[in-house]
Amino acid sequence: MFPVTYHPGVYERPQQEPYLDIGLPFKSLLRPKEAFEDLYDHTSSTQGIVLAVIFILMAAVISIAASFAILGSMDLPDDATTIPGAGAATVTQTVINVFVGLAMFFLSAYLIYHFLSQGKGRRPDKDKTIGFLGYAKFPAFIIGIMIAIATPIMLSSMDLEALENEDPDAAMDALGAICGLLGVIIGLGAVAFVWSIWVHSHAQSVANDTAVGTAFGYVLLTWVIVFILTSIIGAVVTLAILGTAF
Repeated sequence: MFPVTYHPGVYERPQQEPYLDIGLPFKSLLRPKEAFEDLYDHTSSTQGIVLAVIFILMAAVISIAASFAILGSMDLPDDATTIPGAGAATVTQTVINVFVGLAMFFLSAYLIYHFLSQGKGRRPDKDKTIGFLGYAKFPAFIIGIMIAIATPIMLSSMDLEALENEDPDAAMDALGAICGLLGVIIGLGAVAFVWSIWVHSHAQSVANDTAVGTAFGYVLLTWVIVFILTSIIGAVVTLAILGTAF
């Protein structure tokens, strides 16, 4: 026998005037079920869109700052200190990424709601789906900041000129440092993925009154679709920028 609702008492509460609850994203990091149940009576799509815009714009600014910090801290050979179009390309691609990120946010909301409204959610709600999607971006945003800060710090400590050194030991040390950085980025990316999908699953479970496992499956399916589309768009944009930068 399936439960009448997966979140008893949440949907009977009277709806308040929607407002942005600044403290709830932090609560959602460790207690997402409680956080989104608390958010239900005062969250609409507007709050989710506002948070998505804030997170995406802040991530873009941090990305640009990190990119220029990396270029400034890299110990490049004398004949490679100038990278044609690097600054303009970085800013251009980041601006494009902002618009792509916003487009993917709305596509994700549409897909999740579409999947859960086909009899999988007891109370499918487009407004709450969008609203909670914005709040649920917080874990990935936190990890993204950590990666953006860690990358230039680790790169600045590397001797990249050693890669061209005839001493094999020095070259191997430099290569090992680069592999270590990649390992840190991949590790943080894995944490971001697991953490984010855990939070997103609880968010959409509350938003549409469905089982967490069901929400997990459709969130994962949505992410796969969005990842494929984003990869295609990113490849096209990168090739276009490289074609005009050189």
